[in-house]
Amino acid sequence: MACAGEGADAPPGAGPCRPCPAGDGAATPPRAPPAAEPPAQGAAESPLGRQGAADPLVMYVVLRQDLEWPTGALINQACHAVAAVAWEAREDPESVAYLSEVEGQMTTVTLGAPDGAQLAKLADKLSARGVPFRLWTEQPEHVTSALATWPRRRSAVQKLLKGFKRF
Repeated sequence: MACAGEGADAPPGAGPCRPCPAGDGAATPPRAPPAAEPPAQGAAESPLGRQGAADPLVMYVVLRQDLEWPTGALINQACHAVAAVAWEAREDPESVAYLSEVEGQMTTVTLGAPDGAQLAKLADKLSARGVPFRLWTEQPEHVTSALATWPRRRSAVQKLLKGFKRF
């Protein structure tokens, strides 16, 4: 679909067109966000309830701070850990709700671990409490660099991360 310029075929206030992803030189209007529909009266809620605002599903990502790697390489480590969690937890009800944005947004908290020993200690603590996670080891260096929890209620995980500061 070709666009005749700003506002053509676009919702009011959508702004200028963007290049067409098909690469044919045509432009397409920006997509308007889907309208949020209020639940019908008496409609069933999410199987996870309406806990979102008070106790949201959160994915915690913890990166080692002692690695003297470029910023982009550290971001890649977080991405690897999160992608691994998304794949491994793809059938977990809480992960599905998180990734589907059932509660309106995906809340992610990125923290820093002083070193590999503290990251390993956190992994042991999470395992002992039954909190699923993925510990990412970069290859071929064989360096443990990041940990990402499966999406869980903030109240179930936050206290286990006491002492870790935002990255």
